Amino acid sequence: MTAPPHHETSAAGRFFAQWGRIAHRFAWPIAVLGILSAVAAGVYAARTLGIDSDTVEMLSPELEFRRLDTELRAAFPRQARDLVAVVDGDTPEQAERAALWLAERFAARPKLFRSVFHPGGDPFFRRNGLLLLPVDELEETAERIVAAQPFLGTVWQDRSIRGLADMLSLAADKRIEDGEGGGLTDLADALARIAAVIEAEAKRAPGALSWMGLMFGSEDRRRSGARQLILVEIALAFDELRPARQAIAAIRTIAAAMPVDIAQGVTVRLTGRPALRHDELRTVRSGMEIAGALSLALVILLLFLCFRSFRMPLAVLATLLVGLVWTAAFAAATVRVLNLISVAFAVLFIGLCVDFGIHYGLRYCEAARDGLERATSSALAAASVGPGLALAAFAAGIGFLSFLPTDYLGLAELGFIAGAGMAIGFFSTLTLLPAFMSVLRVRAGSTGGGGRFASRLAGLLEGRARGVVAAGAVLFVATAALSPLVRFDFDPLHLKDPESESVETVLELVEDGDGDAYAMAHLARSLEAADAAAARIEELAEVDSAWTLSRFVPADQEDKLEIVAEVAALVAPAFVDDRAPPPTPAESLAALGGLRNKLDALAGIGGAVEAGAARRLASALAALIASDPGPARLEGLAGRLLGNLPAAVGRLEDALAAGPVGIASVPAALGERWIAADGRAKVEIRAVAPIHRDRDALSRFVDAVRGEVPDAVGPPVTVLEAGDAVIGAFFRATAIAVVAIALLLALTLRSVRSVAIGFLPLALAALVTVAAMVAGGLPFNHANVIVLPLLFGLGVANGIHLLARERREGAAEDAIRSSTPRAVLYSALTTLASFASLGISSHPGTASMGVLLTVALLSLLACSLTVLPALMLTWPVGRR
Repeated sequence: MTAPPHHETSAAGRFFAQWGRIAHRFAWPIAVLGILSAVAAGVYAARTLGIDSDTVEMLSPELEFRRLDTELRAAFPRQARDLVAVVDGDTPEQAERAALWLAERFAARPKLFRSVFHPGGDPFFRRNGLLLLPVDELEETAERIVAAQPFLGTVWQDRSIRGLADMLSLAADKRIEDGEGGGLTDLADALARIAAVIEAEAKRAPGALSWMGLMFGSEDRRRSGARQLILVEIALAFDELRPARQAIAAIRTIAAAMPVDIAQGVTVRLTGRPALRHDELRTVRSGMEIAGALSLALVILLLFLCFRSFRMPLAVLATLLVGLVWTAAFAAATVRVLNLISVAFAVLFIGLCVDFGIHYGLRYCEAARDGLERATSSALAAASVGPGLALAAFAAGIGFLSFLPTDYLGLAELGFIAGAGMAIGFFSTLTLLPAFMSVLRVRAGSTGGGGRFASRLAGLLEGRARGVVAAGAVLFVATAALSPLVRFDFDPLHLKDPESESVETVLELVEDGDGDAYAMAHLARSLEAADAAAARIEELAEVDSAWTLSRFVPADQEDKLEIVAEVAALVAPAFVDDRAPPPTPAESLAALGGLRNKLDALAGIGGAVEAGAARRLASALAALIASDPGPARLEGLAGRLLGNLPAAVGRLEDALAAGPVGIASVPAALGERWIAADGRAKVEIRAVAPIHRDRDALSRFVDAVRGEVPDAVGPPVTVLEAGDAVIGAFFRATAIAVVAIALLLALTLRSVRSVAIGFLPLALAALVTVAAMVAGGLPFNHANVIVLPLLFGLGVANGIHLLARERREGAAEDAIRSSTPRAVLYSALTTLASFASLGISSHPGTASMGVLLTVALLSLLACSLTVLPALMLTWPVGRR
């Protein structure tokens, strides 16, 4: 038998029929060549393709804020290499001890760690820390230290449980007699801290008394010393996919080897640009591997459900995999380095190009069930669906390539690769698929004709087409009213995994006022110019601080040094190393018993704020005494209570040895982070409001600062400027896609009706998608803005296939009862399954793309199988 003549009457039909015959005739050479070329392409792609996780690089370098940002990065290249090790301890002493241990070992590996700067351990900050406080805060600190001097002297000269008990007894007596706290910053806090240590010792749980906390009493972890930061300039291995991997692995290995007595109560976390990029690359790679595997598994399942055979799905999958590898090789040869968006090209290719195989395969099976031989069925399938597939691939390519003329290079790169992938997928479908089908001797199976699905669809629409169109019109108006409420979120930090260590840590630093993730920066021609700019900027209501290197040279030094000198003169006698002989266990217990009596008296004072803490400590002491502790236990408890005292006194002595400070006194490691090699100086500007959670506050902050220094840059500027660039790219790409696809349909279908019928369901699907985003609180972001332009490129294929089938069959009813609606259904389901797999990625950007694509494709599928055929029945086109 031969194919019906009308399928090959057009030049395009004859061309594609001949293409199908050739692919079938030379099946074995084509199949072998395709597989061998895929192996070679796969090896090339694996060795060549890299990933760049810098979201700023996804925007055109010609944008003004990108130019300024590049200039700042070039002036301070170390920032891109600085890892921040955040060391948190249960006490300041623990954190400092661990940080000093780590910094020493980092410095011992200069090939991997080019420089190590530990501010908390640097002599400059240890000696001049008090001078960096404002005068009023320094005076308050001085008063606390002086008031505590007699009591600290008592325990310093008798560093034992007896000495501590005597100190607390003295403080309690003074509180009972004159209502003062015994010279301690907060007597209630001191009693509670000591009680907690004794309780922990009774439970054999870790815990030690922080004398820094007792002396300085700051709740701020950074200022109290319980948080230490180490800046580590690392050597990046750019020949690896994750350049910071070696350095990060080495830091974790060193931290894991920390001795138990130092590591107890300490956590070490990493953040900074290298860590953020490392974690993001790991998250993206892991997410894409899972998404790719799940996408392929779901596609395989749907292919078997669609064709109800083994050989046809195998042929489609083989074609799909070869085309995917070819596309990866094309990406390696052209862009070489993928970004966080373009890495999704593989899942997009699987989801889109499997459609081609489904349409071709179902048409082949339909012809084979009519009794045609395999070669003729292959030619008929090519002639029948080839023109439609070409048009669909071209339309999808337009949707992808619509971002090329925009400033959004991230999506432009994805569009470039995926657009080329459409051409590769089209070519492989018409060349490799017939060859694989011939080699595998594919039979018709049980998929011929439209089947029950097409019959049910036709029955559903029969007599109801106008009602469906009317319902679609109502839905169009309702969703259009919601569309202006959609939000845009263009903060690049929101595209990272919030549960990754680097992101979680940087956000915690921002909340605590330690991080610069949302600080702006201005590059001045000199330090003097930077100081002048900082003075002007700090007058702004939106600005909390504007720092330059000069801020590390304390202001009002004469007054501050006088205060420090007075404190040193008063306190120094208390720390004379004239120690009392150690007590016997009996003397220690007697001292604790005496302290317990004092605490009972203190607890009995009505209204005393220390009463609760006094009762708690008295109870802990009673339990300790009742247990009749031996010498070893008392010695261990003394270690917990007094082990940190020497470090605290040493820190205090360092601080009281402060002297005059000038720019030359500032550590070189610090100066290099504020003064560029050419003498230009940086101003770091921080906002008053929590701008990372409030876009309006962020906008006011940026506007205010740039009103003073228009060339200021930084993450807040990037959020706003990148947002504007992405929004502009979104609207421009959408307009390009709509106009280009409309022209394509007009030129190929040559009918206003066909263009309208092809486009109206797309517009409705787009509005339903946006309305769903509003209802579900899902915003547009850097990653998912491609969805709407892509929706038009993908969705028009459904209209093309149905309208083309209508022209061949001569009536809308016949087209609806053919295999084409089934092909549309399974094509949409395979695409949906592929894209939905992106939604499980742990990378928020990738996941948001997957979620929005799922919503869009569900909307598109519903409109394509209801509104589109209803419009065809209501407004018939017919064959022309």
